[in-house]
Amino acid sequence: MPARTALALWALGAASMSAAFLAVRDHWTGVLLAMVVCAAVALGVPVVRQRLRARPRPRDFLVGAGAGVALLLATCAGIAVLERVWPGWAAYGRALVGWKGGHARAYLLATLPVIVAGEELVWRGVVQRWAVERFGRGPAGLLAGAALYAVAHVGALNPLLVAAALACGLVWAWLHLWTDRFVAPFLCHLVWDYVLLFVLVVVPGA
Repeated sequence: MPARTALALWALGAASMSAAFLAVRDHWTGVLLAMVVCAAVALGVPVVRQRLRARPRPRDFLVGAGAGVALLLATCAGIAVLERVWPGWAAYGRALVGWKGGHARAYLLATLPVIVAGEELVWRGVVQRWAVERFGRGPAGLLAGAALYAVAHVGALNPLLVAAALACGLVWAWLHLWTDRFVAPFLCHLVWDYVLLFVLVVVPGA
């Protein structure tokens, strides 16, 4: 993975995400458009197209769904800790949940997989792959890619989102590296987003 390709796509992703957070009032649609544009660029990277052509295996679906459930349980445990160490976290959580406000449920359900797919193509398919090639397949490579993913969310001005991107980014990066396919991290990411946004009420007052 050429460094200039990965870093250019990271810069595009960070800039478009910041625009979605800072310049677009409807953050949900802003992020959707940002990810569609970035994913279209990522599809021009040969290694991304190569991984998309790899036939998914049954275990990829099981691993992805199981990891999504495990990540949800870890998130619930993390929230219990946040209640003790960071009393103000809930305000940032309500801001995140508020992004879906004003949209029909059908629109949210139809566009969430598009957002998640775009994020996986860009951040795991290109940026994380470059980080692993540059820093190795161990903790350093995983952390470097997840940190770049988290920094791209700074424009939201929401420290909870940045922290979640770092923690979850490590999980999704590991799934992508372990399976060498997009299916498992995509499913894990989608299950986590879907349950937290539409099923569980984990943010007080949301």
